[in-house]
Amino acid sequence: MSEPRPCLKGCGATRRTSGAYCTPCSTVDARERRRAAARTSGPCEQCGVPIGWEYLRGRGGRRALVCRECAPAARYRLLVRRYGVDHTMYAAMYFEQDGACAVGPCVREAKVVDHCHATGRVRGLMCQGCNVALGFLEAPGWLASAKAYLEAA
Repeated sequence: MSEPRPCLKGCGATRRTSGAYCTPCSTVDARERRRAAARTSGPCEQCGVPIGWEYLRGRGGRRALVCRECAPAARYRLLVRRYGVDHTMYAAMYFEQDGACAVGPCVREAKVVDHCHATGRVRGLMCQGCNVALGFLEAPGWLASAKAYLEAA
């Protein structure tokens, strides 16, 4: 059997047979490499501005895909990921509709992004209730089934 070899980091511990470092040093080295890679997250998917390490989220080691200018809160990061609507676009749609639901007779505040399920195109902002109702109306056969149910009752 071979004699133990010292860790090349100079910590005084013996290294593993297959590596150059002892187990604690190799763990620290791997962690440092991951952190260095995370510092260069890349450009924002929405505006193209480089995202620095200060924008990284701490959950699961995932890198930030959208800068804080485009998505200042988790709600907007979700809107960017799903529909490509950042904070500025949402505010413009809200202002254009005067904060009202896109469905005419409804008087509630528009907070939900409405989109076409077939094409994925964003149509505007609606209240939660109207958006859910419109989702049911878009589902094939739902309106006929609902009408048949009402007539049978």
